[in-house]
Amino acid sequence: MEAQYPNLIQVPVPLYRVRFSAFTKQAPFQVDGWSSLAGKRVGYYRGIKAIEMNVQGLTTDVAATQPLLYQKLLWGRTDVIVDERLTARYTIREMGLTDIHELKPELASMFTYHYVNKSHADLVPKLTAVLKDMAEHHEIEQMTAREAAKLKLDD
Repeated sequence: MEAQYPNLIQVPVPLYRVRFSAFTKQAPFQVDGWSSLAGKRVGYYRGIKAIEMNVQGLTTDVAATQPLLYQKLLWGRTDVIVDERLTARYTIREMGLTDIHELKPELASMFTYHYVNKSHADLVPKLTAVLKDMAEHHEIEQMTAREAAKLKLDD
């Protein structure tokens, strides 16, 4: 990230583990990494760099909005979509979709981090200390779980 955005500095404490899953309207199939999507029309939401990098070389269809991503799957414009697991579950529920299958196992997971502009570099040690303390006391994990539970999204 820093190479692409040289004015940003990472606060080196992970905030959240993003889990990417594949979803289909067709019969579920076993996924084994990104390459298992070869031969399928893969939809994803524009701007998620981790997905964009991993679907290079695949047949893709990019959606400008979350609802459009799922509409394209329903219309048959894509065979499978890739999305962040909890975001997908929320969207599927909010749109009232019932015939979309989450494929197992997840395609990938990665940690997300907070970034600050170089002009605020003096905040990095302070933010790091506070976030480390929160992580050691499992506060970040508990907040994430609490919010997912409120939305009834997690397993």
